[in-house]
Amino acid sequence: MINSPCKGCTDRYVGCHGKCAEYISFATANTERRELIKKQVFVDCCCEKVRKDSVTRAYRGLK
Repeated sequence: MINSPCKGCTDRYVGCHGKCAEYISFATANTERRELIKKQVFVDCCCEKVRKDSVTRAYRGLK
């Protein structure tokens, strides 16, 4: 987990997230990171499903 640049910021005030360049770049990078994680989880789930299906088919063939 990456800490927000807001933690310990001395220039912090209510509503500054919309104007703070550091926070905007942090939020953009965080969104991109989350999208990559979602894609990787999807790929991992698909790979696991394919593996499980192939094992199931192989097991059925042995009966």
